[in-house]
Amino acid sequence: MKQAAIHRNGRGRRLRRSGRRGSAMLEFALIFTVMIFLTLGLFELGRAAWAYNTIAYTARQASRYAGLHGEYQPATDADVLQVAQASAIGLDGNRLTTSTTYTPDRAYGSMVQVVVDYPLPYILSPLILKNSTLNLRATATAVVTQ
Repeated sequence: MKQAAIHRNGRGRRLRRSGRRGSAMLEFALIFTVMIFLTLGLFELGRAAWAYNTIAYTARQASRYAGLHGEYQPATDADVLQVAQASAIGLDGNRLTTSTTYTPDRAYGSMVQVVVDYPLPYILSPLILKNSTLNLRATATAVVTQ
């Protein structure tokens, strides 16, 4: 049976050293890895919430534009997409897609619905998942006023 080595420090006290020298470093490495992934996960969650808020704002702006350009100066789908891309500050506008639906038509008092889709890539996807994205969708409705 192996006994723990006993050493004396500078003050005459005896110190015990057991055979578990690396256990603190191993525990730190395990806890640190978990804490890093939790921190990055929280960062990713905050980024997704920010991106969704931006997409919702983009859908509102695009539906306002489509509502103001209904009957007399009709807005095309390309115009609505251009307004959405200009409103999506901080996101890649080339990845945005929009769909515009008028109910029942483009006449005064009709409803216009704009749906904005955006595939948000994960930051950690090269490390964990291959080419994975979070598909965000926001819908906004406005009344055609002109």
